[in-house]
Amino acid sequence: QARLVLVGGDQFGEARYAAISALPEEDRLFYLPGAAESAYMGAEYIEFTARDKARAAEASAGQDRAAAGFARARQYANDALALAAKYPQAARDHSTVYRAQTMLGVLALRDGDRKAAVEHMRTASAAPISGTARYATHFGLRSRLSEYLLRAGERESVAAYLESSADRFLPERDRLLEDAAQIRAGMMPPSYQHAEARR
Repeated sequence: QARLVLVGGDQFGEARYAAISALPEEDRLFYLPGAAESAYMGAEYIEFTARDKARAAEASAGQDRAAAGFARARQYANDALALAAKYPQAARDHSTVYRAQTMLGVLALRDGDRKAAVEHMRTASAAPISGTARYATHFGLRSRLSEYLLRAGERESVAAYLESSADRFLPERDRLLEDAAQIRAGMMPPSYQHAEARR
């Protein structure tokens, strides 16, 4: 893969987006999912800290900044899916569809659209798995999507998502399968209970 080096600057801005867009298409398939995840996490942090601002103007600016980050995350994810259709093998190797659809599922939940979030999760579950590449967890977005949808009352779809995730994240395989089995049995897995306790 080509190396992309971006030092400083606006992580949600046009310069960063242009730098990634200038890469060869197959290299973009490597960078875009991570760029979407990073933009989302940055925006979420800004949104969280904006709630603690004492002055309304600062809080409003933070919310606007966070909104720009979430919009950029969506753009990166959609760009990734557009390229995945052109390069299915590269997309498979980089788990592009799974990661981009998971990203869009989390964003749909932010928009209050549970139905769309479930559809994105199901599409992620059905994405092909590479025979060689297995990825570590990416910024916890898989956990966010499953936890938030469990909280909204989804069960079967979340269990299926965790089962499909187990074959992608081999170090976590046994735990993910156990979590899915507990959900199917009508119990909340420990990971979900811990997340609820932190709220």
